[in-house]
Amino acid sequence: MWITEVEGRPVTTVDDFIATLEGLHLDQVQQTECGTKIESAQDIQTARYVRITVVNKSEVMRVLSLRVDNHYWPPWELVRDPDTPNGWRSVQHI
Repeated sequence: MWITEVEGRPVTTVDDFIATLEGLHLDQVQQTECGTKIESAQDIQTARYVRITVVNKSEVMRVLSLRVDNHYWPPWELVRDPDTPNGWRSVQHI
């Protein structure tokens, strides 16, 4: 399954995905949700669902709603790194 859009914004690379998540983070700092002003990044993490469009190898598209929770599930990626014992390191985003 591949992610093709996040909140209607096209995503074709990992960098696009990260930039979109960071953009959503910045867009929402001053918005309100359920009548409560969101003032910190931690408030956003618990107050937001994100619409993600995915496609499978049979080219069937689905739209999923995922709750953003950077405390328990922060976005991260594995990057090749020949200096580490196993050849990989993780990079945490946001």
